[in-house]
Amino acid sequence: MTTPQRLTLAMPHLRMQALAWGPEDGRLALCLHGFPDSAWGWRKVAPLLADSGFRVVAPFTRGYSPTRIPADGDYSIGALMHDA
Repeated sequence: MTTPQRLTLAMPHLRMQALAWGPEDGRLALCLHGFPDSAWGWRKVAPLLADSGFRVVAPFTRGYSPTRIPADGDYSIGALMHDA
C-alpha cells in the first residue's frame, strides 16, 4: 500500500495530523521529521516498512500544516518529545 491513510491524533494539548501505512495491528514504526521536512518525507521508506508488517505512523510535528499551531507556542525539543 503506497497511498497513506490520514490520521487525526487528538491529544489533550494538541491536535496532530499524521500519515499511516501498514496493518493497524502491526508493530509501530514512528517516523519523525525535522526541519524543513514534513511527514511526506517518509513516503518512499514507509511502504517498505509496511510491506514488512509494520504500522508506520509519520506525524506532522507541531507547527507543520495540517497539524495545528500549539497554544503554548513551545517548539523546544522537550515539547517535540512530549508529542511523540
